[in-house]
Amino acid sequence: MRPDIRDACISEQARLNPGRAHHHPFPGRRQEIQGVRVPAGSCLKYPIDAANRDSAVFDSPNEFDYNRPPDASRNLTFGLGTHARAGQLLARAETDVILGLVVERSSSVELADDPLEVRTNRLVAFDELPIRLS
Repeated sequence: MRPDIRDACISEQARLNPGRAHHHPFPGRRQEIQGVRVPAGSCLKYPIDAANRDSAVFDSPNEFDYNRPPDASRNLTFGLGTHARAGQLLARAETDVILGLVVERSSSVELADDPLEVRTNRLVAFDELPIRLS
């Protein structure tokens, strides 16, 4: 993979496949969200993968597009602004190293069998992702 597009590919992969299924904020004060009054201390629940595929925010939201401009690829996988996850730097660095090694050592990557997805109320992941490197 070309180093100049690797960051964009990592961001797009994270947008389409967030590790957490839902975010559960507890607002410290009463708020109104899209006309709905939310009392302070209420547990809000919103699916991150749905937010990351919102057609009002993303053009062609279900397509992997590493050419999205950085401002058009902002997503909630790692949070945003002051609420961004500190661990995202490590997650991005690990992904960058793994992609670099796969590209360096292989000429192709393909699925060897059907993946086994794990989807719970709080997690989206693969239990098995059999791949073939050549």
